[in-house]
Amino acid sequence: MAKPALGIVGLKRMLRDSVGEVETQRHLEAHPWLLTAQQSAHPPLVISQFQLGREFRPDFVFFWMNSSGEFIQLIEIESPKLLAFTASHEFSQKFNHAVQQVRDWPDWILRNSDLFEQAMLPLFERGWITGIPSFTRARLSLIAGRRRELLNNPRRKKRWEAKASDLAVLGVTLRTWDGFASSLHSPAISRDLGWITCVTHAYAKANDAP
Repeated sequence: MAKPALGIVGLKRMLRDSVGEVETQRHLEAHPWLLTAQQSAHPPLVISQFQLGREFRPDFVFFWMNSSGEFIQLIEIESPKLLAFTASHEFSQKFNHAVQQVRDWPDWILRNSDLFEQAMLPLFERGWITGIPSFTRARLSLIAGRRRELLNNPRRKKRWEAKASDLAVLGVTLRTWDGFASSLHSPAISRDLGWITCVTHAYAKANDAP
């Protein structure tokens, strides 16, 4: 089982070195508990590159529950190198594109419940889940940008906070990479969470049982 400290230290090192999205994605696939640490994943499975029809592909998906109900969590990550702001302190085109993708996901799920269940079938047939997980609501996360873009810049900070507030109403959590890494230091998640498994959706489909 992977030790939490190794996953956190590795992530912080990658952020320090400003690695790209591919390397970051692989690290999270190797340490999927980093994504589920704030929730109780049920089943204990993270799905990488989950295909929502032909339109969307969230970087990660998992399911969780609490006293409020059952949820599906969809996560979009952007490269730690991505600049959220332009030189004129406006949100960059790439950042706005990522925001729009996340905003579109819940509507797709509501309109395409049959396609969603069909996408889950390979995981069931491979034995990675024992049934199609149910959920009452969608929760979304976007991890993009770096804290240094906001430091000592009140205009950017105000715009970031306004964007985060607007997205929160839609069930979307917006975090910088530094904020995400900082959230992993809670004593409540210091235990070993290596039992969380990550599977790539394309692999599950390619190995679908006949």
